[in-house]
Amino acid sequence: GLSTASFLRLAIGLQSIHHNVGFSLESLDVVKAFQRSKDCTTLPTALFDDETTASFQLRPTDVPTIRISTSFQEQYEIPFEVYSKCASSSHGACVDLFDRYATSLIRCEEIMVDGRSQQERPRQFNVRWEASWISSNSVWLYELAEQIGWAIETKPPDSTTVSTFSWLRVFQLFQKAFETGTIVLPRYSVEGNTRLRLIQDGSESQAVNIALEESIDLVEEADSARLQNRVVAQELASWLDVSRKPPNADEVDWASKVRQRILTNVPGAGALDVDPNEDGPGVLYAFLIICITSVGILYQTLSGEMMGSQGQLSAQCTEAAQLGMGSGYMTECFINGDGPFI
Repeated sequence: GLSTASFLRLAIGLQSIHHNVGFSLESLDVVKAFQRSKDCTTLPTALFDDETTASFQLRPTDVPTIRISTSFQEQYEIPFEVYSKCASSSHGACVDLFDRYATSLIRCEEIMVDGRSQQERPRQFNVRWEASWISSNSVWLYELAEQIGWAIETKPPDSTTVSTFSWLRVFQLFQKAFETGTIVLPRYSVEGNTRLRLIQDGSESQAVNIALEESIDLVEEADSARLQNRVVAQELASWLDVSRKPPNADEVDWASKVRQRILTNVPGAGALDVDPNEDGPGVLYAFLIICITSVGILYQTLSGEMMGSQGQLSAQCTEAAQLGMGSGYMTECFINGDGPFI
């Protein structure tokens, strides 16, 4: 039999042979990498991180560049290391800039390719993903609903409908929330499809070539003039500004390119434009009456507390310091010197 020393030498030799062989694309669990990724809209860097490199003996030169083609950007190539850093930075910026930002994997399927040897056969995947967030204008509604205890249902706005505003719909929104305990609030989203292709070089270097082809649904809607919702278009443009800017692109030029392509055909998408009001005069008059009545009731309530039952100013106010205001004056009332009484 083999001695202990001989057995150890044999094991070390086999390990060395395994190291020289390198890794096979068949060993990569691409689907699991997407499922565990923090950013499902880009290639999971875990496929080629330090841990994977150690597991599969992958050398840095094995992944020289990534060829990228999107519905918004012409084909270009960048080193994998640059892509990895850019993707991580863009995702972090999205988390910081967009409230409650999240990405999700809708599906990830491998497309079987025939006609090549096991070694040279590429692996192809079709990945469907979504990025979603809430508008900064809706944050207070989410916080209010959570404080009251309402259940929140989210609904993406219709991108093909011109955005309008209605006080009646605002009233109906809160009326239904008080009646049912559930409020329906908007959540903006971008869905896209990524075709990933991995092929290992048949040469001795066994380098891995990667190609990404990406299409974004709302960009295609904008190209065909189907994108009509001003808010959806502006949110999409903001997301593209942050998440899809190529590493070497100028920020001003990129933002201009995004606005030109996304916002040009969208009604009311100018910087100073507002949504048209769909309410008739009757709804507006009713809303004004409610506002005036509410202000009147609030004024009477505060006046009663200040004047007292005899309609006279309290001693706290008459004895307070007077602050001159031009030709007239204003009496400021304080309680315990902590601030204005009214």
